Amino acid sequence: MSSVSKAHRAITPAGDASKREIRRYVGVESACGFWSRFDAGSGRQQRAWFLGASRSRGNPRAVGDEAFQRKCFERIDRLREGGCTALFVSHAATTVVELCDRAILLDRGDLLADGSPKAVISRYQRMLYAPQERLAELRDQMKRECAEGELVAQESPVGSPSSRSASVASRNESSYEAHFDEGLRSQSEVVYQRQGVTIIDPHLELSDGTRVNVINAGKVYVYTYDVEFDQGVAGARFGMMIKTLTGVEIAGAVSALVNEAVEWIDAGTHLTIRFEFTCALAGGTYFMNAGVLGRLGEEETYLDRRIDAFMFRVMSSVTRLSTGLVDLVDNVNVSVASSIQVTS
Repeated sequence: MSSVSKAHRAITPAGDASKREIRRYVGVESACGFWSRFDAGSGRQQRAWFLGASRSRGNPRAVGDEAFQRKCFERIDRLREGGCTALFVSHAATTVVELCDRAILLDRGDLLADGSPKAVISRYQRMLYAPQERLAELRDQMKRECAEGELVAQESPVGSPSSRSASVASRNESSYEAHFDEGLRSQSEVVYQRQGVTIIDPHLELSDGTRVNVINAGKVYVYTYDVEFDQGVAGARFGMMIKTLTGVEIAGAVSALVNEAVEWIDAGTHLTIRFEFTCALAGGTYFMNAGVLGRLGEEETYLDRRIDAFMFRVMSSVTRLSTGLVDLVDNVNVSVASSIQVTS
């Protein structure tokens, strides 16, 4: 018996889903009116499994391509609205925050966190990027805090225990503020050949100088680094760039236009460069570059450049209305359009 046939037979009794509904949902509608084992690959088999599981109110999960994942999420939403509890198991932090009302973090059978998705994801990512030598200590700490009920819920999650004391939430409110995660460090940095200039210590900080690498959208931060000049430099400019994990350049800036560059900087000079910005990024992990440009002869070139010099994470927000990586919209207004009368 083929695996497709097995999936078909297992689904029909369990979910009471008709063969035609399965074919339509999976995306297989053969001309002869039946589903052949040659019609479906492994992805469609997973789709068939999902339909049966969701019909029987089991543990639905998103499988297949992006369009089908969207269909899965819509079905989960309908189940939830109908009073069904859906168990979603995933490492996709953003999806957990978007889809779930409550989250738990399990590791080797132990419960390490239980509460709002944002709070749990924050702890998961903290554990994910922790140095190996501190992982066991951090794990024990999270397990102990969870057992004591010391996990903040930013919002009151649907279905979560209402007995959590306000004092616990207040005491842990700082968990959602920008902070520094020592385990979140770039492992992919590339440094250009230096030419008389050295970039030192690129990092993010608050306006008061506090270092952070886990930040919130909508807040103001400063990307800063020092530059030492071992030789005189003409036409100096300073730059930065923010990139995704896959290297897509999202946004960058330079200190001046080419014709407004610093005319001359003497050897022995030590400068501090600061780029102030409001974070408009979606939740996720990003990298930052740092670069110093100058003229060698008549040509402008990099005198020092550091790729993936700094790694940071933007905390996911369940209240974010913007889609995509960058929030470009300041306000959304919906109004009734004035009626237009057309006369002949």
